[in-house]
Amino acid sequence: IIMVRIQRPKPQLGSVRNLLVVAAAVALILVGITNNNHNNTNEPPSTSAATSLLSLAAAPSSSATTARQQQPPPNSKPPSSSSDRQDAVCRGINRKDVDSAPILQSLCDHDLWQSADDRLHRREHVHFVQIGAHTGFEKNDPMAQSLSRYFQLVQQQQPHDDDHDDHPMRDYLHWHFVEPSPPNFQVLQQHLQRQTNRTLLGPNLYAHNLAIVPSSSSSEEETNRRHNRTVTFYTLRASIDPVTGRDRATGQQLPFWVTQVSSLDQDHILTKHRRQFARMGVPDPSVLIREIAVPAATVTELMQILVDTTVNSHHQRSPAKQSPQQSRQQPAPPPKKHHIHFVLIDTEGYDCKIIAGMPLPNQTVTPAAAQPQQSVSSSSSSSSSSLWPPSYLLYETMHCDEASQRLALGALQKTGYHNITRAPKDNVAILEEDDDDDK
Repeated sequence: IIMVRIQRPKPQLGSVRNLLVVAAAVALILVGITNNNHNNTNEPPSTSAATSLLSLAAAPSSSATTARQQQPPPNSKPPSSSSDRQDAVCRGINRKDVDSAPILQSLCDHDLWQSADDRLHRREHVHFVQIGAHTGFEKNDPMAQSLSRYFQLVQQQQPHDDDHDDHPMRDYLHWHFVEPSPPNFQVLQQHLQRQTNRTLLGPNLYAHNLAIVPSSSSSEEETNRRHNRTVTFYTLRASIDPVTGRDRATGQQLPFWVTQVSSLDQDHILTKHRRQFARMGVPDPSVLIREIAVPAATVTELMQILVDTTVNSHHQRSPAKQSPQQSRQQPAPPPKKHHIHFVLIDTEGYDCKIIAGMPLPNQTVTPAAAQPQQSVSSSSSSSSSSLWPPSYLLYETMHCDEASQRLALGALQKTGYHNITRAPKDNVAILEEDDDDDK
């Protein structure tokens, strides 16, 4: 045993390298002793510890500098420009998801997020709409994840000095969740309230308890809808938790997504998902299905409901800052434009029917003033039609038959959607707009 005793004054910061050299020398001596004690074995000597110490001693004494370089700068800011925000969202695409990645990349290639930013900078109200939202923020919904990321980035945007609006840009960004199933809708409301309380996505999150139906239909179901303002909807029984899939009535654990298969078409649930239910241990899925009546609207009726809800909410949160005398002396500011920017349709078998039956109107509307939210029966005016179609339209095709898909594609082309990306389960359509269109 060799003992080394070093008596030195308390080392200063600049002598750390010398101490490391001494420690490495001691380690080499100990390794040599160990190798002599085991000279009858074929194992190679172990010098990794000594080599590591010597390497560290030979390196420049800049560990503190390296640590500082690995940390983000103290004054780092979130992406502030439109292109930076789009890049931040698009970098988050999961390239391994072969089903959704092509769709999400197509939306990035056609500037979904940057064009939304451009409208927000002009202080237009920009609406994102999910039809068939279930409980919101689904972990198997990549589009919802991208939307959440974009909303978070806009929330962090600080007003610019040259802004002439009393409201920051985030006040004009709106996310609408449309869900017909009452049990799912109840949980959806709770999720939106939680997000609003946490202020991650802002206050402009809206839940709408509606079923969306095709606009052009002469069926008995459509006649009944126009008369009673409701349709028959097929949902899973309320004892099944929409988040976890656990059935409180039986204690059976079903997949978390099981209540996502609710539909206007009962046969769709019984046929398209029969094998999945069988693997769950439910050979007859009809025992889980409940028939209920839910409020209904067409896409054009829905657009007006969204705008009415937004206008009322915006004015309630933003009372006029002028005195009554000032308001009488100055004319009212021009109303803001509303733009339906993006619509996602996921209605379990009705997607292509809704697309095939959509109207062919103009795109935007300028509401005259804030009015109480209209009922569905009074929202089929020309102004509601002018809100449709949206700039970007994403819809599910995996449950559409070939005839329905052809009809949907034909309707899209007639409407002006000539840029259509087709993926295994979804299609995304981008509306062609004039460059000088300031709507």
